[in-house]
Amino acid sequence: MKQFVYNKGIFIPKRVIPISSNVLEGKVQCSVIDAKTKEVIKTYPEQKNLILNQGLNNFASNDLATLYTYAVAGTGNTPTSDDSGVTTAAQAGNTVTLVGGAFVFTDTATDAGKMIKWDAGSEARIVTITNPTTAVVADNKVVVAGQFTVYRTNQTGLQTEVKRSNTYFTGVGNCGVGYDDVLGKVSGFRTYDFTVEVGAVNYSEIGFSISGVAANNLNARILLGVAVAVGVGQQLRVKYTLSITQTPAIVSEVYATTPITGWATGTGTGKIQHHGLSFPDVNGAIDYDSIGGQDSYGGEPNRVVQINTNSSAVAHHAWRNTTALAADIQTKNCTVEAYTALNFYRDKTVYYELTESVSAAIRSLYISTNANAVPFFRYLIDAAQTKDNLHTLSLVFRLTFGRTLA
Repeated sequence: MKQFVYNKGIFIPKRVIPISSNVLEGKVQCSVIDAKTKEVIKTYPEQKNLILNQGLNNFASNDLATLYTYAVAGTGNTPTSDDSGVTTAAQAGNTVTLVGGAFVFTDTATDAGKMIKWDAGSEARIVTITNPTTAVVADNKVVVAGQFTVYRTNQTGLQTEVKRSNTYFTGVGNCGVGYDDVLGKVSGFRTYDFTVEVGAVNYSEIGFSISGVAANNLNARILLGVAVAVGVGQQLRVKYTLSITQTPAIVSEVYATTPITGWATGTGTGKIQHHGLSFPDVNGAIDYDSIGGQDSYGGEPNRVVQINTNSSAVAHHAWRNTTALAADIQTKNCTVEAYTALNFYRDKTVYYELTESVSAAIRSLYISTNANAVPFFRYLIDAAQTKDNLHTLSLVFRLTFGRTLA
């Protein structure tokens, strides 16, 4: 998150501390309605969907609410995951090895980008396939042998796309947002009505996209457990909820060791004080909560925002609080560093020159909007810190994002 850099021509490696972990998960519920009366004929069980690699990559450069601008319906039957059966996998370093049973890897072209999730909870992303029982994965760790599921997170489209829709069934309960103030979760949702059928169709797969153009541009996909039968004169209706759980939103993260080179007593606590995320309003349009309609905010990975130094020592506010801090020592627009596909994080950086943010009373460092001083993430330092005119200050805030595999 932060780094204090001496400006004496000495290279000091960048120290980055994750400040916000955002975990996405989605669920879909399909219904069939009468095209004339709009009466609901049948409602199918709610089902979780798979957030794709492409969806996480797109979140790095787009508002959360745009990821499901369009719903996509199709008739394919390609699964989103494969169970290992009795085959077990063990990981040592960056190598995963399969033992027993009939499950094998295919090849790099087929399997790269898929996620292995052990029944015990560990996860690994496939990078290359060495042979049918050996894969190289992205993370270096040790996982004991166990059964697993491989999620096809490298999918990019439906198997057989039929149509797309951004015709929203609006109103309270159909489009909007909900909050879980115990978990720190924001849940945005939209309901989509597809065009009237002129022939009977059994829809078996659903996806969501930023684009209205039929292509391999999905951010999420689901293979329905039961196909949705839509008859002549009827319409497919899909309600989609995309939730994101933030950490540390409810309980502060404690930094027992100073994260700032040069500030020996720079220990403190970090906390998200507002989610800073976009979501649909009751009409399906993008909204930003009570912060207002500003066009820049800290919680969205792609946003260019302000990074502030401040003397405030007041305790962290509750999640979703919109209280601004007192006058800042200095505010600067940050730089959003370039994103590399499959990194699933964005760094926001700022560099204070020798004559900037000079103070002996720095207690708070935080990201805010370009419109006001409401903190998104705030680092509250235990004791006042000094930045004089002989040193520069480099701050790095990292927003990470991932998914619940389902």
